[in-house]
Amino acid sequence: ADTAYAAAWGELGNLHAYQRQYQDAEQAFSEAIDFTFNNSEYIYRRALVRMELQDLDGASADIDRLGQKTRDARVDYLSGLLLVRRGDYPAATEAFQAVLATQPDHMPSVYYLGVLSFRDGNLETAEANLSRVLLTFPTADAAARNLALVRLKREDYTGAEAVLKQLLERRPNDAQTLTLLSDVVLPQGKSEQGISYLQKVVAQQTDSAPAHLKLGLGLLETGRLEQGIEALETAAELDPDSLSAEQQIILGYLGARDYQSAIEAAMRLRERFPKDPVVLNLLGLAYLGAGQQDQAETALRAVLVLSPGHQAATRNLALLTLQRGDTAGARALYAQALEVDPHDLTLLLSAAEIDMRAGDGSAAKSRLEQAMRYHPQALEPRLALARYQLRAGKPILAIDLLQ
Repeated sequence: ADTAYAAAWGELGNLHAYQRQYQDAEQAFSEAIDFTFNNSEYIYRRALVRMELQDLDGASADIDRLGQKTRDARVDYLSGLLLVRRGDYPAATEAFQAVLATQPDHMPSVYYLGVLSFRDGNLETAEANLSRVLLTFPTADAAARNLALVRLKREDYTGAEAVLKQLLERRPNDAQTLTLLSDVVLPQGKSEQGISYLQKVVAQQTDSAPAHLKLGLGLLETGRLEQGIEALETAAELDPDSLSAEQQIILGYLGARDYQSAIEAAMRLRERFPKDPVVLNLLGLAYLGAGQQDQAETALRAVLVLSPGHQAATRNLALLTLQRGDTAGARALYAQALEVDPHDLTLLLSAAEIDMRAGDGSAAKSRLEQAMRYHPQALEPRLALARYQLRAGKPILAIDLLQ
């Protein structure tokens, strides 16, 4: 009846956006903007749609245009969303905080501040913000998932499980929720429950290599070697270009101390990836477990040729060298690896341990002090240095470190 009726174009844009038809939504909002002077709401909505279309320059232009018409919190909120899309997380945090300074109950901004806090490792702040969102909007699925992830990170498994079970009641077949539930119940020893969740995911996603991989890992973790290997083999068949599943098969055999099967699996994988250092390291581990020291040394030295300073191969080869009574050779291996990566905490700690075994306390002390400089928040080098000071008869220095 009236092709220039802005309100109808605006409602049409809302309907398209609700159905995720973002191209059509952008066109409808553009018509609404053109046909009315009081068009701030339509500019705001078009900016949101343009971000969904990854048209960040277009969204930025809309934000600037809206900022010229009004200085309400919507401008800061849109700016925060745009900054998140562009990866400028500190500036995004400031934008969302600016929203809350004038609208303290603006839950979308509270949600994003929760997610950004989680990203920065501020777990208490993240939990407080996401919990607040869920108190206001109990069915906010994204907030629930992120809150569960925060609690999982904090090892609050029962708290994470409670949130996810409420989410599962609303979405009983949601694969992401089922997978997360397996992550929180398996550490609680609820193995049957965890495997059941993963089996439901696999039943829905029969062609998903990651789903079979996750199930295989869960089965191995609960001691079901045969079923776990079977699931991992399915994952490998579904994604033959990925090494993950086949590497986990080898690790599964190693965990079960079935070293011959581990060797055979590693040899098959080596035929396909002859120059992959991870595969060669696993082969070396399998030979070590089987007591075939010469073959293990050959494989591990091949790793160090392909990837000098490789942490795992260095440690495994040093272990083999020590078993042969060659402490000097083990020290040399760590020295070579640390030339490649002098900051590696694991290598520094292992090198210090070997130095102590060789009776070179001064070198061990130097390594541990290096580790403390490079990793000021790490506990291990401080504990090790405190032990050294105690053995050296300097308990006061040990107390200083421990305090």
